[in-house]
Amino acid sequence: MPFHKINPALAARERTMHLDETTDHYGRVLHLLNNMMWDDPATEKPKLDSIEIWHLVNHFDFPHPIHLHLVHFEIMGRKVFTEDDFDENGNYKFDLDSLTPPLDYERGRKDVVRAEPGQVTSIIMHFKEHYGDYVWHCHILEHEDNDMMRPLVVVKYKRLVNISLLYFTTLYWVVFVFRMDGRIKVLQGQK
Repeated sequence: MPFHKINPALAARERTMHLDETTDHYGRVLHLLNNMMWDDPATEKPKLDSIEIWHLVNHFDFPHPIHLHLVHFEIMGRKVFTEDDFDENGNYKFDLDSLTPPLDYERGRKDVVRAEPGQVTSIIMHFKEHYGDYVWHCHILEHEDNDMMRPLVVVKYKRLVNISLLYFTTLYWVVFVFRMDGRIKVLQGQK
């Protein structure tokens, strides 16, 4: 299958995804994505046929294999991060030139990436083949079973369809009312 690199300039959105941990009410360690549980509402809702860049920020001292369902991505590169790499809202300040390129075997289309400890791993993807409800998660079984998994909803963009429908519906009613109005005048004129 031919491989064409995705142009980062075409990205509609960047997302900073924090891989972090907390403890539950029993004091057990929970590994989380963006400090959210599995059953929290989906926050990742890319539009069908959009391109996004995700920055996976690994706050752990060990790697996490991150898997996205039903979308392939390219690994753009990695960078050791400091506090200066984030804005006041915790979003990664992306600089493509500062990234260490992916290793040779990491080039091409992927569905799992190794998020290295203490680093930001940047990936780019084009959500063009599937829409609906999916997931993204850590591929370590004990982690994905304990809330290091999040819903991912690829939204089918309907705006153009709705605008067209609104236009033709409005046009229909204008024509219908005009005809009715004309018929009423004709009927009134016949009296």
